[in-house]
Amino acid sequence: MLAAVFAALVAILGKVGVRDVDPTLATAVRAVIMAVFLGVVAVALGKARGLGVIGARPFVFILLSGLAGALSWLFYFVALRDGPATGSRRSTG
Repeated sequence: MLAAVFAALVAILGKVGVRDVDPTLATAVRAVIMAVFLGVVAVALGKARGLGVIGARPFVFILLSGLAGALSWLFYFVALRDGPATGSRRSTG
């Protein structure tokens, strides 16, 4: 349930945030904020110690997943800037 709530907030806050900002820059700023926040959470929960035990194969897939996620968010922010975020369509007739 919390994932859905925060995903909705991403759309609402992102739509306002990219109104007058380049989507690539907005995505980069968002990524830095996320990285810092998640790094702090990982350290606070004692999970950062496990970084050295990630094997090569899982690391490659995590890396590829990160690249796919970055591209997804980049195009998501472009779409937010250029289109409506309501999910409804206007009738043409």
